[in-house]
Amino acid sequence: MKISQETQWIVPQGCSLIWEQFDNGCLIFNPLSGTTHLLFDPALEILKLLQQKPMTPKTVIQSLELALESEEQNREIVANVWKIFVDLDRLGIIQPLPLKTTEIGQSATS
Repeated sequence: MKISQETQWIVPQGCSLIWEQFDNGCLIFNPLSGTTHLLFDPALEILKLLQQKPMTPKTVIQSLELALESEEQNREIVANVWKIFVDLDRLGIIQPLPLKTTEIGQSATS
């Protein structure tokens, strides 16, 4: 599966995360893996968005209104959000959506 910054991500189907919110973070229990994780902002905000609908790192940045004025700052934000996506994926809290068949065909010829 091709995973890029244009890939959409979701919380896995059937994964009913259990949340315990604190002032400075949130404990998340993942019943699919049996693991508990401590999340802080912005990872927590990203996870909340991904529970609502599939999103790419770029759409998350737009939703959180994180765009800055300089191109360098934008690249840094994209890199940091991408790292959070990779970390949440590694923990089994989110997963990439597979590309649709038509997109796979278009990718191969592009």
